[in-house]
Parts: sequence; C-alpha cells; structure tokens
Amino acid sequence: MNLSNLSRPPQSLSATRQDDTRALGESIGLRETSEQAEDEVMQNGTFTQAILNSIAASVVVLDRDGTIVAVNESWRRFGLETEMESGKLVPGTEVGANYFAANGIGCCVEASAGIHAVLTGHSPNFSVEYPCHSPLQQRWFRVNAMPLGQLARAGVVITHTDITERKLAEDKLRIVAIATECQDGILVMDANLKILWVNRAFTQITGFPEQEAVGRTIAILRKNLRPASLYEGVWKEIERAGTWKGETVWQRQESGEEYHVRITLTKVQDKPAQVTHYVGHFTDTTLSQQQEAQRLFNEAAYRKTLVREVHHRIKNNLQGITGILRQFAEQYPETTEPINQAIGQVKSISVIHGLLGRAVASSVRLCELTGAIAEEIQDLWQTQIVMDIPHAWLPCVIAEEEAVPIALVLNELILNAVKHGGKAHGNVEITLRKGAGAGVVQLKIVNSGQLLRDQRQSGTLHNGLQLVEALMPRVGASISRDQLGDLVVTMVQLEPPVIFPELETST
Repeated sequence: MNLSNLSRPPQSLSATRQDDTRALGESIGLRETSEQAEDEVMQNGTFTQAILNSIAASVVVLDRDGTIVAVNESWRRFGLETEMESGKLVPGTEVGANYFAANGIGCCVEASAGIHAVLTGHSPNFSVEYPCHSPLQQRWFRVNAMPLGQLARAGVVITHTDITERKLAEDKLRIVAIATECQDGILVMDANLKILWVNRAFTQITGFPEQEAVGRTIAILRKNLRPASLYEGVWKEIERAGTWKGETVWQRQESGEEYHVRITLTKVQDKPAQVTHYVGHFTDTTLSQQQEAQRLFNEAAYRKTLVREVHHRIKNNLQGITGILRQFAEQYPETTEPINQAIGQVKSISVIHGLLGRAVASSVRLCELTGAIAEEIQDLWQTQIVMDIPHAWLPCVIAEEEAVPIALVLNELILNAVKHGGKAHGNVEITLRKGAGAGVVQLKIVNSGQLLRDQRQSGTLHNGLQLVEALMPRVGASISRDQLGDLVVTMVQLEPPVIFPELETST
C-alpha cells in the first residue's frame, strides 16, 4: 500500500490507519465490493489525491486523533492566501498537523465542537455557516463534517465551502427589501443620470410609476420642481460638493397638486474617484409644513389679539400721564415749554400704541404715524403743519422693533421745526416721496429759520437733537439738514430693514 500522497510518515500506518484509508476511499465514491478493487484504490494514492483536488470546496481529512491525513489543493491554496493577506504563517494546514491543536483555518468554536461530535460518534454529521473575514475582504464559509467510512471513530472528512457570494447577495436582497418598504422615496441612477431603480414610496411621492421612471433620466423630474430653474443649480452643487440637500415645492405629475418635498441627492464614487451612481432620497413634508403653518397662524392670531390689548392699555395709561403733565403745566406756567416737550414725546409713543392697538392692523404705516404725530404737535403747540402725501401712495410699514425709535425721532424733528421757525412764521411742511432706490422713502420737513453755521459745515445735530442722533437706526436710515434761503430742510431717508412696502408684509 502506498499512502505517501495522503499522510506522513506512510511507514508508520497501523492496521487501524489502513482501515481509515480504506474508509477514505469509500468516502470519495470509490466503493468496490471486491478486495482487489479496494487494494487498487489503496495503492493508487495519486488517483485518490487527483479526485480530492477536483473538488472545488476545501477538503481536509482527519484520523481518529484529529491529525490531518489528507488535504486537497483548494485547502492548501486557501491557507496560502490567508498567509499572504495576514502576513503571518497559518499553522495546522498541512498533513501531519493536528487540526484541533492548530484550531484549523478560521474554524469557530461551534465548528470545533461539532466536528468532535462526529469524530467521537456522538453525531452522524455536522454543518454550520460562519464568518471568516480577512484583513482585505469579508468572507463566509459553510463547514460540513462526515464520518470517514462506516467504522466508528475511524476519522472524519471536513469540507469548507466559500459561500461569500451567496451571503453578499442575501445582504443585498435584504437591503433592497428594506429600501422597497421604506416610507421615504428612493431612486438609484447610473453615472449618466439614467434611473435604474425606484421604490414604491418614490412613486407615491412624485407620481411617477416605476415603469415610466426606470430607463429614463432624472430630467423627467425637472418640470415637477418649483421653480424649474432649481434643477440646473442642484446638479452644479452635486458636482462641486458631492451632495445636495434642500426642500422645494413639488407638483404631482398626474393631479398637478402641489406639495412639499425634502430632497437629498448624493454622488457615489469608486476608489479611483470615478462616479458610478447617484442616489436620491425624497421625503414628503407636506403634512408637517401644513401643521407648522397652522401652528404659526394660531400663534400669530393669539399674539395679535394679546398685543392689541396690551397696546390699548398702554395708550390709555400714556394719555393719563399726559393729562397729569398738563395739570402740572397749568399750575406752574413757567414749566409749560419743557412740559409740552415731554408731553409731545409721550404722545408720540402713545400714537404708536394707538396704531398698533387697532383691530385691523398689526403694523404701523409710516404715513399714518407721521400724520398722527404732526396732528398731536399741531394741537399741542397751536401751529399749523401741512402734510403732503401723493394720492397714489403705496404705504410702507415700519419694522416692529424700530417703530418706537422712529416715532420719537419724528416727534423731535417735527417739534424742532415748530419751535425754531414754524411757531413764529406758521410755516411747517412735511412731504413724503419715493426715493431713488427700491423701497426707499424720503420724508422732508421744511420750516422757516436759520441753521447754525457749524451745524451746516459739520453736520452735527444741535438744539436738542442729540436724542435724534442716538435713536436713529444704524442701518436703513439717514438724516441730513440743509439751509435753502430762509428755509431749513430736514431730510430723513428710510429703507429696508427699517421699512418695507406693505404688500411684502401681507405675503
């Protein structure tokens, strides 16, 4: 018997080992009823080895002690590849080594226990699937253990079958199943933006059936975007940054119904940085947008009601204060002028609260505020003030946080015009006109009188106008004062973000 190709050293084989080798011949399908045929198999180790090598799976044969007595070429190749990937010598892969002492190649604890059970006769066979990842790749194997022939404790034949491809395919199927049932729309495109796959939610959100979307380019979605010009900008950003995220208004393909959708588009690249795919993620946010809009509407309505009530009470309290100041001025006539000036400031604030407390408006118009303050000063100082507002005037509203400061500024400027010219000559005019730029309004106050010389040269505000300088907004407002003959012209220019056309606030 020549078993040199199956085990080491062949000279030491005992009768039991010969029985094992016979069983090996039986296990690989070379069963013969005659002794002569069996001897031929036993003597022809080369033939047996050739059959082992023809098996695609990695095969290793153990004797009753767990010593490796035969392996095939696939087993050796697997061991060599593992050594190359790990950079370390893998022990226990050749004939003569103890399979269990070396723990096999990637053999898990469960596999070792199962093989032992077959080898000791406690189990007729054993099979398990297990991961065996290398530093360079993910791998899975199925190990099968069968007794060597029909003799108890004769040995065991172990096959390791690479099932990595099947496992990866199963994982892909699971991912596709999850993506298919996902509540958000998903589409996958190739490098040329041709749609390869969409899930059901994509159809529900966009209105494009799968059969209409697959095979066409993403350009079919262009007409659904609002605005349509967004399409070009999206792809420019993806090419630059690799992804784009945004929320836009979408128009459903069939019904034309508009709804909100949040979109994420991502570029997928391989290791050489070549684009392989694009992935789109669509989330219907219509309901959340509607709920948020309703919440904001309810909050705004409640706030308006509350604010109007607060402004109404503040106005009444301020009017009470002005009444007390008037009584004080009557008792002490020498304080009339400073008291009236204080009353004017209080009334200018009172005007703001009166306008804000109206039932139909939540914003203060510049023209109404100017007219109300001018009327209060006219009554207080018994001086006529002429208002000039064009008939076809588009009202502008004042930003809420700037309303009180602008009211105090207008009060000081108009009061200054009355005190330093208008009161003596009865000549105060206020004009509202559109400025040169969009949204710009010029408010001009003209009165008789003379500016101080250094005031014209330096532009410094004097005569009690330091308050105006302190209250003027730093952005969106400017003031200038010039002498035109016997007239002093004060020009106040306002623009966003201090004022806005009323139509903008209603949208």
